[in-house]
Amino acid sequence: MDFIEFLEKEFLSQVNKDTIISIRRDSSDSNNLGVLAGVDLDSPNFSGYIYFWSKGFLDYALYNIKEDREEVPTRVVETDDYQQFDIIRGVVKFFQ
Repeated sequence: MDFIEFLEKEFLSQVNKDTIISIRRDSSDSNNLGVLAGVDLDSPNFSGYIYFWSKGFLDYALYNIKEDREEVPTRVVETDDYQQFDIIRGVVKFFQ
């Protein structure tokens, strides 16, 4: 199962209907982090993303639109396992 399939199976079915989910895939490896797979999440109150890079990095952030502030600042975690349930749940919960 790849990262997008994992997100769809474990998390994306739980987001509100007013959330726009944009799947991101970039196989160019133009930034030395590897191939990108992830999602952008946008709702009336929050905007965020969760990306996994094939060279072992999980990248995520969340912006509170209503309060005009970073809710979760951009973070990059080095990991070979993209199944980081606590981290992903920490972003997705704002879209439930």
